[in-house]
Amino acid sequence: GSGIFPGIFANNIKPPRVVTWNLGIQRQLPSNLTFEANYVGNHGTRILRVVDGAPPQPALVNQLLGEGIDPSVLQFTNLYFGQEFGVLPFDPVNNNAFFHAFDNQTSGHSWYNGLQIQVNERLWHGLQIGGSYTYAHALDDSSDGLFPTLNNGSFPVNSFNLRNEKGNSGFDTRHRGVINFVYQPNIGRGKAHFSEGYLGRALEGWELSGIAAWQTGLPYDIFGFLDTLHTGLADRVTVVDPSILHTAPANPNQGVPSAPVFTGFNPAAFNPEDGSIPIPWGVASPIHRNAWYGPGINNWNTVLAKSTHINERVDFQLRFEFYNLFNRVQFNKPGNILGDPNFMYSTSQAGQNDGTTGARQIQIGAKLRF
Repeated sequence: GSGIFPGIFANNIKPPRVVTWNLGIQRQLPSNLTFEANYVGNHGTRILRVVDGAPPQPALVNQLLGEGIDPSVLQFTNLYFGQEFGVLPFDPVNNNAFFHAFDNQTSGHSWYNGLQIQVNERLWHGLQIGGSYTYAHALDDSSDGLFPTLNNGSFPVNSFNLRNEKGNSGFDTRHRGVINFVYQPNIGRGKAHFSEGYLGRALEGWELSGIAAWQTGLPYDIFGFLDTLHTGLADRVTVVDPSILHTAPANPNQGVPSAPVFTGFNPAAFNPEDGSIPIPWGVASPIHRNAWYGPGINNWNTVLAKSTHINERVDFQLRFEFYNLFNRVQFNKPGNILGDPNFMYSTSQAGQNDGTTGARQIQIGAKLRF
């Protein structure tokens, strides 16, 4: 069998609806400091989501189980083409011309609550600096079907039990802090110190600016290797030994190439691939959606610039731009399929927002301003 994989739309598609609320305070502090704190919340309904439009039917699956079919046979493609493969008396789907189907509908929900704090210093001995911190939690019960969370699928584990899909949003960033600064030292021509002669020219117009950001990692699911719910999809893992969950494996690089880096959770804490601790058929994993968090980010982007005044109308600026100044590796989320060779190992790093490498980059530029 080789059914098609169509995309369809529900006949009652509606525009999304979001209700927002916020409460904030702002305070002027001594020494040109300002402080601001805001609580921001929203609740979205009628969010676009994807479900399986051609799932195995629970009543037909139960009928096969009642006829003595081994549960291990009722998995994945057997649910769609088991009769054609000669392993089932009939297929437990309504129509096996479809092998799953992208059913787009507006039945999703979302929730967001966040505390946002900002402190800004307008000017202090040539330094302007600001800092912000956000503590937030984003929840929803649906994934983006077109751009799902990295390493996750588009479908719910069980399209007949969408309540079990409520969990952390794929973009949920629990903690994020940012510092931005501009420093112009009081030296050089036109300043208070070392302003005369060639030294004044050499020290004129220097400026150091930058943005430093820290944030916790993004969430993801961890999936097992069996279709224990007979939905055509693997269920989430079950933790069988929570005591070792946050410990590294005894040999974290054993059995994997040198490139991947262990960034996840101890694989031995989950239901083992060899089935030595069997997970009951038909029992959903107690782990909610997107329960696991990947590596965080610590990134510094800075610019060192010198502006030289040529005449009344023309300035020349030379710039040295540094991206990821300290060359910290920002790992992407690890492999999340139990039994995969790279399970719990990151095989790539996060790049810059412009799509370039995440390794340190240095750019030199010059411009005339007139």
